Amino acid sequence: MDLKKNEEEIPIHHFNDEDRHHFEFEHFEKEIDVDSSIPHRHDYFELFIFKTGGGNHIIDFRTLKIEPMSVHIVAPGQVHHLKRTNLCKGMVLMFGDAFISDNTENSDFISKFNYLEIEQISPAFRFSELEFNEIMLAITAIEEETSSTDSLKMEVIR
Repeated sequence: MDLKKNEEEIPIHHFNDEDRHHFEFEHFEKEIDVDSSIPHRHDYFELFIFKTGGGNHIIDFRTLKIEPMSVHIVAPGQVHHLKRTNLCKGMVLMFGDAFISDNTENSDFISKFNYLEIEQISPAFRFSELEFNEIMLAITAIEEETSSTDSLKMEVIR
């Protein structure tokens, strides 16, 4: 399939509900719950945190190698296709733009983030072991907070 010719046919995935404040956190080990076997888009952000590498991640028709200790960012509307091996382990954080913009301290973040300029920067970031360990501490805190019964847990996660 020629993706560029059939770009309008690429499916768009949505959160299961209408809540644009939605936030999800999932681990991936050997299998992914989402069908990533075909290129698709989302109407929300995805941050892929790769502990181990293996495979490729195609984002807006650019093939990126999945490397250990890396993070890939997929913005709303970007076409992506995750083709990882069974050796690739990590997690994905998914959230709508309202999840960030409703935070009064970050209320203008999304308006400053120009989706059209995203092609000018790489959506993949590789980190040193020390940097990645710090990222994992934050991810662990977010994961623990997702299971909290605290009424302010989403504010803490933001």
